[in-house]
Amino acid sequence: MPVLEQNGSGSVNISSAITNFVQTVEPTGAAATGNTRELYVNQLPRLVFHITQTAGATAATFTPQFSVRSTTGGGGEPAQNFLPLSGGVVLPALNIPLVLEFEMPCDFIRGEILTSAVSTSVTVILAAYAS
Repeated sequence: MPVLEQNGSGSVNISSAITNFVQTVEPTGAAATGNTRELYVNQLPRLVFHITQTAGATAATFTPQFSVRSTTGGGGEPAQNFLPLSGGVVLPALNIPLVLEFEMPCDFIRGEILTSAVSTSVTVILAAYAS
């Protein structure tokens, strides 16, 4: 994706390229894990994760992940090879947002949520931009 940059504000580059989505994840299973959907960021280097735990008495842990290549998945479909951008981050108290920012040109991003309580829900905004 070509990125339009203009120097209309001194030496600060202004970019028109951005992508994002919002999702609420409710981890399930014995270990109570869940992944967000994958967001295709098309090599946009600035990655933003906005996370808010909206329900659950036990704190959840969020691990931001990225993928720079795919592997062959079931049925011939490419499956992304996700790696962590950082270690797991414990989310603050209920309804207090946490913002994580990274610079990593990649193809896809997602988040993994881990908690010991199955009645947990986490709202996640994933975004990427190029300025």
